Amino acid sequence: MQSFRTAILLLACSIAWSIGHADDKDTQGKDSQAKDSQAKDSQAIDREAVDEHLDALRGPRFVERERAAGKLYVMGPKLLPVLRKELKTEFDGEVRSRIKQIIDRLSSNSLQEQLEAFLSGQDLTPEGWFEFRRWSGDSGVTRRLFVEVLRKHPEMVKATTGISRDRVMALRDLQSQFVGNPNAMLEAERADLFAMLLPVYDAQVPTDEKYDQVIWMLVQSTAGRQVLVDKSLRTGLKQLLSQWVRRVSPMWTDNAMRLGLEIDLPAIREIAVDVLERASGPNPPQALESGSRLTTAMRVMGVYGSLDGCKLVLPLLDDHRRAALDTYINQRAIRTEIADVAAATIALIHRKDFRKFGFPNVVTDSDASFRVFEVGFGSDQLDQRAAVHAKARRLVVGPEESSEKSSAESSDRPAGRDDAAKGDSSDVSASESRKPF
Repeated sequence: MQSFRTAILLLACSIAWSIGHADDKDTQGKDSQAKDSQAKDSQAIDREAVDEHLDALRGPRFVERERAAGKLYVMGPKLLPVLRKELKTEFDGEVRSRIKQIIDRLSSNSLQEQLEAFLSGQDLTPEGWFEFRRWSGDSGVTRRLFVEVLRKHPEMVKATTGISRDRVMALRDLQSQFVGNPNAMLEAERADLFAMLLPVYDAQVPTDEKYDQVIWMLVQSTAGRQVLVDKSLRTGLKQLLSQWVRRVSPMWTDNAMRLGLEIDLPAIREIAVDVLERASGPNPPQALESGSRLTTAMRVMGVYGSLDGCKLVLPLLDDHRRAALDTYINQRAIRTEIADVAAATIALIHRKDFRKFGFPNVVTDSDASFRVFEVGFGSDQLDQRAAVHAKARRLVVGPEESSEKSSAESSDRPAGRDDAAKGDSSDVSASESRKPF
């Protein structure tokens, strides 16, 4: 009997414990739901309070309007959709101004938070980043650069995601900050250079000589030079500059080719071909191209040209204008003609050693280019000059045609050619003879 009572008692305790445990689970579940509900409520917008503050924003008392604006602001970025909708239907000037100020402050704070997360490496895509990273790639360095451009030139970044007209307007406004403003150039940052170059991919955005001048000066600025030696940004900048040189105005082609030779932009070959094709056309080259531009174009062809390019250079073996100011090498006065540069270009395209080819004054070892003033000749080296020119001609047209041309030249060429040509140096800058190539 005692055993039976004990069993009944244990069964009753077990049932009571099960019921209590179930109640505890139910209570915990309700508590969890309550917490979730409270969390959602904290994230939700209290529309009644918002309407109340908006009404106060339209109230007659200044203090109430100020207080209402402050309360709307502390509600945070989640209020932005409501405020933007409200702005569309509000006609009172002061109320619109206050709502817009709140929107701007909240948007700025929200953007700042997004950019900080973006810089930390999170997978975010701020407006304009997709277009920016097409040429820059995605790295910590390029993300920092993007944020710099976005903060300093937000309208330009935004325009990259719009239509051509947006980019035209943004570029016009940005360019006006630099044209005729030397102080702006002195204070230029790398963000300025990249912002100016962003629209060059769009062929519908026109550029002119003023634009080219701004780009050139920004590249030559301290900030521009720093980017050119930054391995993380150099490649992206070169891609943008390649687009620029393809559209550069005639006045700036010489500068663009020089820059391309300096930083290795194969795109400048297109400019060089155009210059040399015009020079070898039906009109004499003197009437078409300056000696400086022709010289630079030939240097470009020497670096980036093919054997077919020699045919464009060939006519310039008959151009005896100065290519650089006279200089001295080993106490000998050296004069470099365009024809000398043409011969050196042909030799370089054929990968010939300059000294073995017959240039007696080359003192710089290089298989990539040449110094213009080193491929000239002294007044006592005219026979060597003629031999080099003939050798270059043979490389292009073959020995028979070359010998016929040389014979004709020797009979027709005036003895005082060097003195007669001295006056034609107005288009060569004093620094040309000291260029590194």
